[in-house]
Amino acid sequence: VVFVLSIFGNFIIFIVILRRKRMRSVTNFFLANLTIVNIIYTFCAIFQFVKEIKIENFQYFEYQYICWLLPFLTTTCININTLTMIVASLERL
Repeated sequence: VVFVLSIFGNFIIFIVILRRKRMRSVTNFFLANLTIVNIIYTFCAIFQFVKEIKIENFQYFEYQYICWLLPFLTTTCININTLTMIVASLERL
């Protein structure tokens, strides 16, 4: 349920920012960047969750790529999220 709400909520925010001309400001583009990163992180969290509970019948489509890509993507998403919030707060000064 949390995964679906996260993807749906972030997707709606992203669409609203892109569709409405009034919402196209620098701060809102930072917010759009955060929504994209959160969607990617949510997809990574799904795979992490499945890996943690060790579902035996679930096979990654290419496990050797997911094995190194998953930690890289989650760490990158967290770093991008943090840096975007820092830049957005500095832009507001």
